[in-house]
Parts: sequence; structure tokens; C-alpha cells
Amino acid sequence: METLTGFLKKWEDDYIEATSHNPLFNLTKVSALTHGQKKFFVRAFYHARGNFYKLLWFMGSLAPSKEFKDVILANIEEEFGGSRKSHEQLYIEFAASLDVDLSEEIMFGRTNLRFIDDFNQEHISWLFHNNWDSKWSAFSAYERLDNVDYKNLYRTVSGFGLPSKSMKFFEVHRAVKHYQRASSLLEEIWERDANIVRSGFYFIGRHQAKMWWNLAVATFEPRIINNRGAMV
Repeated sequence: METLTGFLKKWEDDYIEATSHNPLFNLTKVSALTHGQKKFFVRAFYHARGNFYKLLWFMGSLAPSKEFKDVILANIEEEFGGSRKSHEQLYIEFAASLDVDLSEEIMFGRTNLRFIDDFNQEHISWLFHNNWDSKWSAFSAYERLDNVDYKNLYRTVSGFGLPSKSMKFFEVHRAVKHYQRASSLLEEIWERDANIVRSGFYFIGRHQAKMWWNLAVATFEPRIINNRGAMV
């Protein structure tokens, strides 16, 4: 019988393999990006992660018990940075190191491309149409991928030629422990119905890998994005 630990290892290995060929995570290819392409990535990526607060609010509003709410609140507290700078402020400073002013992105979403907007909306749609155990499984998968994705993204921004102090946002996210907080509650769901956990993790893995690929295409081949932010 498959254990949760065994499933998670295979799922994570499959995800790592699926994203390993993405040029966005290839240091040699990223180092060849123009300054304009790097600035585009900074603006576009903001929207792939800048809507996370909506997911947290949605999950917290529907959480059936204090146990679940406490995990989500701990996540929100970490986003605000405690006595340190918030994650939002760290990203704003990262953007500024590449001469990107995020004010128009924050207010108007100038570079919120169609596929990124779809990515964020589809998260909420999937969560809305599934029961709480499925919601928590998908949320746990999203949290678990933070460490994998930000290891990749740290490699990406390492090719931008920035001082290490400008990369604090990515350093922080490589070390977050969000999944660990959610894992004990996930184990209970696995014991009730392992297929619910599998379904949530499969959705997030496929969904995330597709978004990274689209972001890579948009960054390396900007001519294929039309004026409405959709692939052409």
C-alpha cells in the first residue's frame, strides 16, 4: 500500500523532472536575457505570486476549524515578515534593483498576462468546486512546491547579475516551512481518502508546471504575446 511519504516523493520527483527542461530555470539561458526581458519577467512574475493573498483569504474564510485557520494565519503572519520586512516589500526592492517600479503593476496590473490571470483564477475555481479535504490537499501541494519552485527561481535570478542583498525575497522563500505546518492535517485526509490527496496534488503540479512554461515562453519570446496579454 502506498504511503503519503512515498506518494509525495514520486510526485515531487515528477514535478522536478517536468520543470527541469524549462529555459527559465537554466542559468546559461537566463544569463543571455536582455535587460528588457529581465524587467518583463520581474513585472509578469509579480502577478503569478502577487495574488496569493486571495487564495489565503478564500481558504481562511472557508476553514472548518481553528486548526486549519491557525495554519493559514501563521502563513499570513510570515508573509508580513514579523519584525522584518514583508515579502511584498522584499519583492518591491528586488524589482527596484532592476529599475522596475511596481506601482503600476500593483495598482493596474499592466503586465498581468492572460495566462497568469487564468492561472490565478483557475486556482480559486478548482478550490470552489471541491470539498474541504480536496481544498486542503491542493493548498498543501501549493505550499510544498514553494521550496522546489524557489530553488529554481533563485537559479533564475542568479543569472540577472544582481548583488546578493537584492535577492533576499528568493532566499527567504527557499527556506519557508509552510508545508510542514499543513502536513499533519494532510495526513489525516490521506488516511480518510488517499485519492483526494492525489487529485489535489496532481492538479497543482500540472497547473504550476504549465504556468512556468508559459512564463518562460513569454519572457524569451515576447513577440508571441498580443496586446491583451494572451498567447498568439
